[in-house]
Amino acid sequence: MIRKELYESVHGTLRGETLKHVQCLEKYFETRREATSQITILPNFCKDSDMTNFLATLFPKLKGLPIYRGLLVELRPTYEMSLGDFQWLYPQISKRRGIINMPSSASVDSIKNRIRDLKEMTIKDFMQKSETSNEYQMSPFYNSVGIYECNSSSSEWGTTESSMAVGFDLSLDKFLIHFLYTLIENNANINVVDFFKLLTTSRIEGQNLIQKVSEMVQGVMEYVLDVEEHDFDWVTDETYNYFYKTNHSYFFFNHAVNMLKMNKRPVAFQSSTLAGFTLYKNNITNKHDYHFVFPTDAGFLDQFHSVDDLSTTQKDRLETAFHWERHIIPFNTYLMKKCHPVTIKEWKQLENTLQVLNEKFYRTYFNRLSTHNVYDFLHPKEIIALQPGDRSAHVRFPLHSKHLILQLILDNYKDLSIHEIINPKYYDTRRRMLMLPKELAKLVLEHDV
Repeated sequence: MIRKELYESVHGTLRGETLKHVQCLEKYFETRREATSQITILPNFCKDSDMTNFLATLFPKLKGLPIYRGLLVELRPTYEMSLGDFQWLYPQISKRRGIINMPSSASVDSIKNRIRDLKEMTIKDFMQKSETSNEYQMSPFYNSVGIYECNSSSSEWGTTESSMAVGFDLSLDKFLIHFLYTLIENNANINVVDFFKLLTTSRIEGQNLIQKVSEMVQGVMEYVLDVEEHDFDWVTDETYNYFYKTNHSYFFFNHAVNMLKMNKRPVAFQSSTLAGFTLYKNNITNKHDYHFVFPTDAGFLDQFHSVDDLSTTQKDRLETAFHWERHIIPFNTYLMKKCHPVTIKEWKQLENTLQVLNEKFYRTYFNRLSTHNVYDFLHPKEIIALQPGDRSAHVRFPLHSKHLILQLILDNYKDLSIHEIINPKYYDTRRRMLMLPKELAKLVLEHDV
């Protein structure tokens, strides 16, 4: 029932935490075997820690439920939906990714300023459930709008040309996450046929889901590019985290696209948030062993890049090419998460298997991305590793009794008293957080044995 060969063809035999996650899914679908056709573990399969923690905060009933990326789920019409399905039903439903060539007359600096000015929701906005404004606000997780640079060469003339484009990765979370959760919670044991009907026909402010997302993308891109939609010069456009139905099955493409539905448009693939998009030519034939699927990204590893390991050039690029609400959190977990490599021969073989051709690369020139304010969810070791600056740079930690850093300070204050940590100078009054020099924070963490 669970196909693993596509993942294993790239990364080798399942092992460690990844194996445990797959076994968790196997256990979940075992009781739903008769209504489940097939689950395919894609090469970008991983647990999404930020989304797992966000949903648990937003919906207490989902606490302890892992949220996964990189799955192709095939269900029979008799499959009954439940809240446990959020393991595979990624909540950023009907997410859109696209690339639009920048008008020749456009000012790069003007576009950059408009992108920088895009507003963003906070986690608190989701929690308050207040009246939702019609004004667009970027999701606090996994959204981005950026400027990308593509170099193309002529083998005949030996020349190189550079072009600029605007790329986006957007989900309408302010409307759709609560909508999706409520749809499942209020319709206990609804089968996937009726669920799909409700999902596609329910009205949100007079529009269905697809129309609402399309309106959002149109509005954001018209604002950023300062041109009307009919003047967009599209490179590509794709929808993922969505259902597709056949006569006998319902497919959910989790962080994957259905190339059959793309009408030969190229696939925009993200090797990492730091790098940019690889454009793949959609070269599918009538026969495809994996239902015309292709992953949208390389997939996360369970570790971050450490600031201390970066070169000066890399640190400068982080500072100048990427924008988020740095006054809220000085690092970005979406940006700093390590990803699977795609320069290995196994990945090239996967491209052949899934029928795509590497066409060109769009390098990130400037990117405004979601802030990912996840201070409360990170281990102190991760916070220290991600914090920019040298050994004297101040690292902020949540100030509550259950946080590991505060526990270590209190339990080991006899050893740490020489540093006078219980001191107003180590308290950030504006953010109400503990604020320690990086070197001192590492010293405290050494007591975690």
